[in-house]
Amino acid sequence: MTNLSKRSRALSEMTDIAYNNIVDVNRAHIVKIVQEHSERSITQYWLLYSCFGTQDSLQMFQKRTDQEHVFSYPIGGVAVPLHKEAKPNAWSPDESLIGQAFCFLPLSIETGLPVHVNGTFAVTSNRKGLWEKGVKSDWNKALLKDAVTSAYITTLLELKKMAQNGHIENYSFYAFWPNRDKASKAFLPLVESFYSAVAQNSNGESLDLFSNGNNWCSMDKVRFLNPKIEKNQSVGQIAMKVFLSLGASYSCVVSLPTWVRDCFNFCGFKEMIKQKTIDWPEFYSIVFKNLSAVDTHNRNLLVLNAIDLNDPAVDDLLKSFPCIPTQKCQKLQFIKRLVNPSGKVACLYELEEGRFLEGTANDFLSPKRIQRLSDLGMLSDRLPLEDIIERAGKISSVWQKNKSKCCKCLQCLMESMKDSSEDVNSLHWLTLSQIPFLPALAPSVQQNKNTTILKKPSEVYSDHCHNLVSMTEFTVGLSNLQIHSYDSVFQN
Repeated sequence: MTNLSKRSRALSEMTDIAYNNIVDVNRAHIVKIVQEHSERSITQYWLLYSCFGTQDSLQMFQKRTDQEHVFSYPIGGVAVPLHKEAKPNAWSPDESLIGQAFCFLPLSIETGLPVHVNGTFAVTSNRKGLWEKGVKSDWNKALLKDAVTSAYITTLLELKKMAQNGHIENYSFYAFWPNRDKASKAFLPLVESFYSAVAQNSNGESLDLFSNGNNWCSMDKVRFLNPKIEKNQSVGQIAMKVFLSLGASYSCVVSLPTWVRDCFNFCGFKEMIKQKTIDWPEFYSIVFKNLSAVDTHNRNLLVLNAIDLNDPAVDDLLKSFPCIPTQKCQKLQFIKRLVNPSGKVACLYELEEGRFLEGTANDFLSPKRIQRLSDLGMLSDRLPLEDIIERAGKISSVWQKNKSKCCKCLQCLMESMKDSSEDVNSLHWLTLSQIPFLPALAPSVQQNKNTTILKKPSEVYSDHCHNLVSMTEFTVGLSNLQIHSYDSVFQN
């Protein structure tokens, strides 16, 4: 049963008690109040809503006897201060209010809430406090957790409608939410009841009270950014903007102020909030999957921050998605395919291949980030065997165009092979032995042909065997490579 139907039922059940001219409790109203002073007048506007209690306060009211009328009707209400704007039917929130309690007339009680609260409270004889002991204290707590909480939430839902219709400006969804640290002790039951209702969608109703400025959603669908993300100096300002640009799938990502998060935690919903909070790994998982939808400037800021975080989970994501800009290429590159343009192996690559890291000393090409990218797999001063095989396959085309450059490339390849020579059992060596990339001296019987040609390692002899086999077999030509035949790489 919804709150609305419960209130209607409550009204019906109280028809045995004489009353007349009941105000419509199902509607909120904006009222104008003018205070006349000797020198000037003050005009105030209030959004008012009142309702009957339908839970514990109603039960306590119904248990009274004819001889003992302890409690009045279980009525609670909320008044929200508004500013009237110059445009017709346009309002803005007044967040300067110091909330006060009312029992139809003002009480000398500051609530610490951002709204005024009215109710049929049990007050002390001097009207300076609420009863805090006994059955009257129980009544006050029941009224706060029942009628007043319902009025509070319904008022916020009315403000949501005003925001959706463009009738309220500069309104944050939490502008009038209660703050536990500011609320006075007597009104903490209201704070706890409020956050419990919002977290659990009170009475099965969907309370769409969270907003990112574009969309409204309930606790069922909302997601929150981790405070560390929002406070991050590099991407904190653009994180929410990026999510809003990703479409409907991420339309319920909301910025949750720290004090609101603390209130949920205090009221017992710490684990729920934690589960709905997007941390760095999840944030970057979403960002990298949608990187093409992010503009270039923000994309680079996000990727640079991911590099700087030095977070193992984020590092795994960095290595799993093409996310790094390269020279002469419109497409982003995987880190393992990147080449440091200042590294030793850069000579093995052509600019047109789109492998060279692009940037300046202020971003991707800063020494710190080059080191981080190298640690993550960017090719810099040596190649793994897989890349050695790939580059060896390119040697023949370089040989045909520029033999001097080819010799430099071969020297670089050999250096990388030395670094990998300890892995003697790798099957990559067998693959490499079948690629024609080694300069070889032709047998003496073929001296009328090209003196040096490229051959597969499996087809040539080491140069220290030259005098034995050079008449009929190819031997490695090392004279231009500055490599010795006894280097460990030739043993593989």
